[in-house]
Order: sequence, then C-alpha cells, then structure tokens
Amino acid sequence: MDIAGASIENGANLQTWDANNTLAQQFRLTYDTMSGYYTIIAMCSGKSLDVRWGAIENGTNVQQYDSNGSNAQKWVVTQVSPGVYTIYVAGGFALDVAGASPNPGANIWIYTPNNTNAQRFIFRAV
Repeated sequence: MDIAGASIENGANLQTWDANNTLAQQFRLTYDTMSGYYTIIAMCSGKSLDVRWGAIENGTNVQQYDSNGSNAQKWVVTQVSPGVYTIYVAGGFALDVAGASPNPGANIWIYTPNNTNAQRFIFRAV
C-alpha cells in the first residue's frame, strides 16, 4: 500500500506501488479495545485511511483524511494465513486492489469480501 506521491493532503489516494521504504508505504495501526477496531495512520502525513464520503459500497475509493473517528476510518484486520491479512472497514467490505491489477499505481478501494489475493496484504515491521 502506498499514499500517492507521499502526499500530506486530505483525499490523497491509496494505491499499490513498488516497495521503496518511504513513509508513503509505512502505516501505524492503533487498536481500540473499546470498539474492537483499528485506525490505520499513514506515516507520511499522520492522516487516517478513510473510505471516501463514508460510502460503504463496492468500488468506493480509499484515501487518507484527517482523523475523525467515523466508521469510514475503523478497520478490522484478520489473519488469513501466516503473515497474510485481509482488512475490512466497519460495515464489512474489504480493502481490495481494483481489478486485481499487479501494476504499480493500481487503485485500492473497498469491495465485497471474495477471498482473492486482491484482498490480501502483508505487513512488514520497519
């Protein structure tokens, strides 16, 4: 996962990109024991991963945005195999690489969970 252009602006897109060890590809996950959700913060900006307009439906874009505690910024992280995770927004839709594209710059949006590699992510400690 990568914040396009390492932007610090609200609305900057979440996309795929070749690994480059920049802050645009580093995220901090914070777990809230009261709600049971994670907040995912982009290290390049300090902003939360956010489902645009809070629209929990197929194909809604994922961006970064100022933290606001809305359901559009609450995430469930589920391990599907050792070291591999699916990430769901509150409401049940999964982070998904659009069209399962292997190309750098592919959009990341939310989509109905479908147990495909387009919805599987690997976290690496930095």
